Amino acid sequence: MSSRSTDELRRILASAKVSTEDLLPISQEITFDANFSGADLQLLELEQEILDSFAVGDRLVIRGEDNDYAVLCTDNSTFELKHVETSNSLLILKKIFYPNDEERKQSMMGQCEDQNKNDDYSEPETLVSVTGGKQFIGNISILQITHSYYEPCKIKPNLARLLHILEPSAYNGSLADSEEIGRCNHLEPITMDILLDKVPASKREIEDYIQSNLRTIQIDGTIRLIENDYLFQALSQVLDCIDSLSWETKDIKRDVVIKELNGLHPEFILKKIFQWFFISQVNEYEAQGSSSLELYSMNKYEISRFLGEVILKTGRRFTLPDFLLAWGESVPRGKNLVVYLRAKWFPNSSFSLQLTTVVCIILIAYHYCLLLLNFIQFSLVKHNPNDLFL
Repeated sequence: MSSRSTDELRRILASAKVSTEDLLPISQEITFDANFSGADLQLLELEQEILDSFAVGDRLVIRGEDNDYAVLCTDNSTFELKHVETSNSLLILKKIFYPNDEERKQSMMGQCEDQNKNDDYSEPETLVSVTGGKQFIGNISILQITHSYYEPCKIKPNLARLLHILEPSAYNGSLADSEEIGRCNHLEPITMDILLDKVPASKREIEDYIQSNLRTIQIDGTIRLIENDYLFQALSQVLDCIDSLSWETKDIKRDVVIKELNGLHPEFILKKIFQWFFISQVNEYEAQGSSSLELYSMNKYEISRFLGEVILKTGRRFTLPDFLLAWGESVPRGKNLVVYLRAKWFPNSSFSLQLTTVVCIILIAYHYCLLLLNFIQFSLVKHNPNDLFL
């Protein structure tokens, strides 16, 4: 039951000069709940994208380690949670009724007519207006008062942490590799669940980043990064095998290469190398009506990029010409990739060298001009010092 009687409500309305005809059919009296607390609940503002994710069965997860900012993740997106303070008092209520919602109005009136069905509202009082209409009065409890809420802002997560997490357990081709991981606590197998716990990002974003930026394999449900030196060794042997078979950059038979290198590397590693550094010619041969589905061509972009990364990771300092020379020498002979390297990665390298030369000539000329002016000034002072003040 409302804590105010109908007589009290009439006096309050009269003092405020409010007619009962101006009231909506249902009024609500707000009081503090018996279990009123200070900070048990937090308000979270939701964008339409987050609401839509609920409609398709997604779940929301708050991720982040102790030193991270908390992020809110759906299956596909990541939102940074910003703490927003407001000067207004925000009331957290058990329930509330919006009179302009006709369906909710009928529901509220039904709840008021039978207090036994819902303990959140008291038995309704009725306040009869001048025209004879009824005003229902319900009681609503305040659970908490807050002056802040969390606002989700969509961000592009920083996924560089994935490399640091996966590096310690990188696969190096050793036969004792799995046993070594089992013995060392800091080399525990990394699964997708562990990545989701340690990386503040959605599952889809983590998977896309691994697919496009890292070279990984899956062994017994664990995600393993390929050690860079081992991958370079395996790729070099694949390229040497292709060269020994006198094949060009196209029409490379994957099964033949795998058979030739059997025993040197696991088959799944060789297949991954073809996936990362070669392009399948299936579509091309299907269009020609050929039944061969095992032919590949070299992916010049990926091969040259990886070989360049290997050179730079040695820690040596290079000038641009020296780096291009070393880069070109790392490419298999006779594959015509050196020209591709220059055209793809340094299309304006010759222009840059010419521009640098012109700038150097201008600076040298300027330096000699300054020397000449100083010599002329010195000669004038020696001949007649007063000439400088004319």
